[in-house]
Amino acid sequence: MTSALTGPPPPASPSSTVPPAERHRRILHGHGASQRLERLDRLLDTPLFRTPAATSADDPLRTYARLRAINAAAGDLDQLGEDPTTIHTILEWTAAHDPALTLAAHVHYAVCLQGLLPASATNPYAAGLLAEMRQGESIGAILITELGRGGSHLSPETEARYDPEARTFTLTTPHDGALKFMSNVAHPGVPRTALLFARLLSGGQDHGPHPFVLPLHHPAHPLTDVRIDPLPPNPAWPLDNALVRFEGTVLPYDAWLHDSASLAPDGTLTDPLTPDRRLLHSLAISSHASAGAVVAQAAAARAAATSALRYATTRTTTGRLAPGENVLAYRTQRQALYTALAESHALTLATRHAQQLLRDLHLSATPREHTPEGSEEQAHQATVTWAPWSGVHLDLALIKAHATETLEQVSATARRRSGAQGLLAVNHLAGCETLAHIFQSAAGDNLLIQLDAGKLLTDRARVQASRAALRPGPVPAALPSWDLPAVLRHETYRLRVLTHDTLSRAPRPCGPGTPALDAWDPVLPRLVVLARCHTSVLMLRTCRDQLPLPSTDRSAQARALRALRRLYALTHLERHVGWHLEHGTLTAADADRLRGDLDAALDAVHPCIPDLVELLAPPRARTTAPLAAADPVAALVEASRHTPHHPERP
Repeated sequence: MTSALTGPPPPASPSSTVPPAERHRRILHGHGASQRLERLDRLLDTPLFRTPAATSADDPLRTYARLRAINAAAGDLDQLGEDPTTIHTILEWTAAHDPALTLAAHVHYAVCLQGLLPASATNPYAAGLLAEMRQGESIGAILITELGRGGSHLSPETEARYDPEARTFTLTTPHDGALKFMSNVAHPGVPRTALLFARLLSGGQDHGPHPFVLPLHHPAHPLTDVRIDPLPPNPAWPLDNALVRFEGTVLPYDAWLHDSASLAPDGTLTDPLTPDRRLLHSLAISSHASAGAVVAQAAAARAAATSALRYATTRTTTGRLAPGENVLAYRTQRQALYTALAESHALTLATRHAQQLLRDLHLSATPREHTPEGSEEQAHQATVTWAPWSGVHLDLALIKAHATETLEQVSATARRRSGAQGLLAVNHLAGCETLAHIFQSAAGDNLLIQLDAGKLLTDRARVQASRAALRPGPVPAALPSWDLPAVLRHETYRLRVLTHDTLSRAPRPCGPGTPALDAWDPVLPRLVVLARCHTSVLMLRTCRDQLPLPSTDRSAQARALRALRRLYALTHLERHVGWHLEHGTLTAADADRLRGDLDAALDAVHPCIPDLVELLAPPRARTTAPLAAADPVAALVEASRHTPHHPERP
């Protein structure tokens, strides 16, 4: 059954007249990633990776064995860390078929390995632990979050008391609320290298949070007076999470990742940085964590959307409305899955932008600690409002938060639209959704990021308003036909109006004794909306700039990507049509025409789906999901034959 409006379901194979364009591949995977991905793909033929994702108490051991195998296959071990693109390739590869492994790899590479790298140049203790991580002899872990309080990165209660005579630090957990929480360090048979945040106490002074590095479960570096209790198992996320208590654990002086700070023989701290700048410098690793989280979640979103589409092209319905038809004959199915594909593609483009922001940040000629006091750059780099993430890098933090929301939406859509198959762990859709749930808090809590970003954007607007009048500007005109530049103009105007409105309602800096929450609480929801709108403009600009698609490029892929990009832009505008009607930037007739254009954009994507899936999907072998196979029925039957059976009853 076909209709004049929808046309037939897309063909089963992609257009063969135009080969994949190399520039499109580079946008997806970055330069030089193909060889790394091919080396990693060879692991899929080994017994360690042929078995399905584990589902028992041995899951963490298998995850860490896989991580060591990846470490060996990645190559360039001595350089691993200096070049974050290698780490990003690993995260992209794992996200396609093993979400739990993705989180372990993110912690190991993007946080711990990158976090130790700056100190290793001058700190032999840190350099030795880093070398072990590079060789896969120890696995990275994070000890920041504490059980009984939020904001542990700003104000941990774990204590590191300095002994100037012994030149050591003694770690203490003062009460149960200060227990380190959720770190994957429970299994005693796996050596770990952990980054720890604790309060530095010395000379009778509390110097606030500072980073330390310590080995756990390591036969070459035994530590005493550490108690590690496994948390109850979580079937949805099979890592060996634990509670960690320090009961007088002694660390050597060089376990302190002090950078330019030092402790005098009498215990006096000397630090050229202010406390806020020291905090941001210590948490600079969050830029790597944010970029890595974006890469992983974009890859997972692409895998989820394309797996669901591959499955949809094989499914027929016996429903009475259209018996025997492919499910993509239904507009409801097309709208959900094509929009998910458009969102995942836009996030992939944002990934490349995030990688460029990361390079610019860490290759800057003015390192954070040498930025002139009072300069505009210092204000950007050294502002801690309510959380530190935006102060490290505003746009990187916001793209990470957006990536989490996108993966959560895309994977949930893919799961729901795949029926019972979507529920099976072996198909990875539920695992991708759980990965997004983890990143709601990991690498910076999303709500805190958005609140902090909204406050920072408001503060910047206040500075601009003090120099010149801050006005929203002229209302952009609606166009007869919508495209991405037109949507970007409307969203930019919405950002200006929201900025002006939020600034007019924001309180002035509070005086002594005035509770900040009382002043800011009424404005907090507006700060989140402002941060989200700033991210929306950033995403639309990225779609425009990261992949130019000139009209002279008439390849099948360029045509398909133009259609997908337009669907993304119009879907974005349609979500905010109520705001535009309220503020007079759209009329009811404009909104009605927009919905017609959105229907046309959906229809334009329909015949391009084979080419888009071929371009955006990981190779079928890499996903390992039966529903993404050419014959999902046969693939699931084969997977079931390799699943351990329960023992028969006696």
